[in-house]
Amino acid sequence: DFRLSAGRDQPVAVALGEARFTVSMLSTLWRRQPELRQLSARELRLYLVENEQQRWQLRGFQSEGGELPSWLSDTLLALRQADLDTLELHLQPWDGPATQLRIDAARLEGNRSFRRLHGIISSGSGRSQLVMELDGRPDTIRGIGVKAYLQLDDAQFNDWLPFLPSAQRAGLQDVPFSGRLWADWHERDGLNVEGELS
Repeated sequence: DFRLSAGRDQPVAVALGEARFTVSMLSTLWRRQPELRQLSARELRLYLVENEQQRWQLRGFQSEGGELPSWLSDTLLALRQADLDTLELHLQPWDGPATQLRIDAARLEGNRSFRRLHGIISSGSGRSQLVMELDGRPDTIRGIGVKAYLQLDDAQFNDWLPFLPSAQRAGLQDVPFSGRLWADWHERDGLNVEGELS
């Protein structure tokens, strides 16, 4: 098992269970540090914290610009494929209670400037199909764009409140819904969501 934190006495930011890696030997020798190409794991847990500007960052690695440490961003950029039995996102909103989101049978694939994630979201009230695409470098918030499609079945808005702007969270906690959502987010333009809900 593998655990990452910002320091010896700091809480865990990333946890991997029963992980297997494929390493590019040539790049590893050239750069003198491991360069991962493929990852498979039983479980990956990410602990994310929202800052006052409504940007999500790894717990303990918060910075004003949103950048990750260079060694961690290099590892993420080199990774081409990840297969995870379970991906857990532990979320601490800026002005709300902590929550978590679980994605089963998660697969991440792509290159340094484009990533696609698909899997099954298991939230507190139901399961949803997810396809998400990230256009841009994942090591910085600047200039990236994210598109997502969700097929929702018997979901509750309460499970999705951490992803909504603070002003839109009030009054939605106990509202059930099903349907489809298309979301488009860009660092310059913000979030746009379209869908069919019932």
